[in-house]
Amino acid sequence: MALQYFNKAAEQADTTSADCDYRLLCRIHGQAANLFLKQEIPYYALKEFAIAERYAMTAGDTLSALVFHEQRANAYYLLNMPDSVKAVRERVAALYSQYGYSAHAALAVGALVHQMLRCENYSAAKEYMDIYDRYVFAGGKDKMAEEGRDVYYSYKGGYYLGINKTDSAEYFFRKGLSCSSSFSNTESACRGLAALYKQLNQADSLVKYTEMARVANDSAYASMTTEKLLHMKALYDYGQQQRIASDERERADNALLAIVLIVASFVVILLVFFVFYYRKLLFKEKENERMQKEWHEMELENRKHRENIRMLKQTKEDLNVLLRQYEGEIEQLVKEKTAAVEDLQRKISEYDKNSQERYRKKKNVELYNSSIVIRFHYFAEKVMASPAFDDWKELYKFVSKELPELAEYKDTLKNGEYEICVLVRLGFAPSEIGILTGRKLSDIANIRKRLLLKLSNREGSAKDFDVYMKEEF
Repeated sequence: MALQYFNKAAEQADTTSADCDYRLLCRIHGQAANLFLKQEIPYYALKEFAIAERYAMTAGDTLSALVFHEQRANAYYLLNMPDSVKAVRERVAALYSQYGYSAHAALAVGALVHQMLRCENYSAAKEYMDIYDRYVFAGGKDKMAEEGRDVYYSYKGGYYLGINKTDSAEYFFRKGLSCSSSFSNTESACRGLAALYKQLNQADSLVKYTEMARVANDSAYASMTTEKLLHMKALYDYGQQQRIASDERERADNALLAIVLIVASFVVILLVFFVFYYRKLLFKEKENERMQKEWHEMELENRKHRENIRMLKQTKEDLNVLLRQYEGEIEQLVKEKTAAVEDLQRKISEYDKNSQERYRKKKNVELYNSSIVIRFHYFAEKVMASPAFDDWKELYKFVSKELPELAEYKDTLKNGEYEICVLVRLGFAPSEIGILTGRKLSDIANIRKRLLLKLSNREGSAKDFDVYMKEEF
């Protein structure tokens, strides 16, 4: 869980930003590397130490960068790579000295003493011990017992035993045994004493310290087993957390995909609606242009009509003058003028009829292009939901205003009959009326024939009723 939060914290950092806190980043990766070391996962630890060292150098923290570099030796030790351990510690010790960190340099080479003793390189071990002793015993004060480095006494004992200085070896082995801080350090001191007494041929002491080393080893093994079990549990918990995090990411990705699909579907629906609405606007604009053209033509015809009336009046006046002046000779002229009058009367009648027809067409255009009628066409085309009570109320109010002659029948007709009268007059097709009223086409046809008889007192088809409604109202 700690590693999970370390990784999450590191991922939140913006390394491209000028105010990025590289000091904090290097410590986060350093903590993660130490956790990997505790769990004995050296490869991941090496990777985290390298990242921590890079960020420390970027932040200008040379000491932290060298410490992270030195920690790589611990990972190489777990990987059983002694040459790499030696190379790292020697290199970092030189860098510590170069930058003035003598105490850190001493501690770095001190860790190499045991490795030199294992390969019986006593001269190199003595060189490293001298450097380490100058730091540990500086000012006459023994820092090893204070800082938990008591195993170094066993290393010194091993060195003196290797060069056959048994008295010094016994002193340091016993010193290490007396201030031991762990079972493994106790075992190391006891094994050193056992090796010493074996060399001195003291069998009793050899058996004693061999048994003490075995007991310390058993205790160390028991402690290590407990740590291993805790380590295994930590690994299991980490894997479980990884699986939970993976499942959460998958659920989040699925939820995001669902949201994207919903938004995309909504956008497509909006686009379809706007395309349809835009086409309706274009159609309405064309209708308005056509109506403006008809109005212009009607204006021209009105001028002609006024001119005909003026000519008729003038002709009548001329006729009266002629009648008074040439009563005896005007019979033929009267016939011509009478014919002219009749012709003009015919033209005026035709104009009146055409004018009424144009007015009816104009009225129909205004009715059909009204917002409430267009809305009911949307209802009929199922673009929108079914009309509500308020929609019908608004429609009837519109009819009362624009078609008062039809509105007078509202109280004398049944509700369903008046409803069909209104929809027929407003130009709705039988199929649209069926959708809006919820009736079958056959029922609508019968109601229309019945209404024709009731309103016009004559029989006929449903289409005759449609014509009657559009001509009479």
